[in-house]
Amino acid sequence: MLKFFEVEARFPEDSGGDPDAGGVVRRPAVEVAAEEWAAYDWSGRAIKRHRIEIRGAFGFREC
Repeated sequence: MLKFFEVEARFPEDSGGDPDAGGVVRRPAVEVAAEEWAAYDWSGRAIKRHRIEIRGAFGFREC
């Protein structure tokens, strides 16, 4: 999430996309194992906290 935000200035909405033949989901400048990407909780409290921390690290505020 951190690297995705750094490159795109936004967060991915979900795990989206299919892994390539090598079993790695390709994101901007980031390679994450498909199993780990799919296992991330996209609707829980942790993702909300992660987004707040990442925005803070880059000096962004939610509008």
